[in-house]
Amino acid sequence: GDWPEAAARYTAAAEAGSAEALSALGDCLYYGRGTRKNKTQARRMWKKAAKAGEVQAMIALGDDAAASGQEAAAALQYYRRAQSAARGMPDVSYTPQIRLRIAQCETRYVSRKKALMELAEAEQGFCIQLEEGAPDAADWLREAELLTDQLLADDKNA
Repeated sequence: GDWPEAAARYTAAAEAGSAEALSALGDCLYYGRGTRKNKTQARRMWKKAAKAGEVQAMIALGDDAAASGQEAAAALQYYRRAQSAARGMPDVSYTPQIRLRIAQCETRYVSRKKALMELAEAEQGFCIQLEEGAPDAADWLREAELLTDQLLADDKNA
């Protein structure tokens, strides 16, 4: 859509106290959508939104930690916070993402079996999102299926 307009609206809503808008504005800044790219400022916004309980901000912080080469434990900590915050409000719009990200961390660091269980839940959620016409659902589903196939292939080769 119109990213400059979206960024302006997110800014106004964030200034009015919306943690969700603060998180979305962080996304705009992180990726340079509708505004100049500023990852440092994006992280500050996500941290403030996460402190207010915004689950998407917690996921974004985990993704940023994973992408920036920080310890995987930092990413996993953000994903677990998101999972904990989302427990009381199951929402198919972000729960599958949390499960996928935790599975990606579990694969390498904790338990392959647990990762496969998380992936099964994630795939189910992404299928629901796909049926509902969510724009990124197919990409998320492919990412989950690819990891599932990889884990199952590793089990066969072990």
